[in-house]
Amino acid sequence: PEDPATLGAMTGLAISREAAGRYQEAIALEEKALALKREHTPHDEEEITKSLENLAPCYEKTGRKEDAAELRAEREALKAKK
Repeated sequence: PEDPATLGAMTGLAISREAAGRYQEAIALEEKALALKREHTPHDEEEITKSLENLAPCYEKTGRKEDAAELRAEREALKAKK
């Protein structure tokens, strides 16, 4: 699962689940993808940022507003490093 194409596919599937209103499934997929990206491609900030951007709205839609805010803050910190 550490292959970048596989991680990208996981993110794509999570986006599809979110669009279908299947937030818990989307969260599970994107959390796993994010963890794997952090572990196997920690310097690929663009991919990590994508996962943060995809996961935050799912958290918000399921009442996890503080978690969403933390992800957005992390995303902004990564963007500021560029």
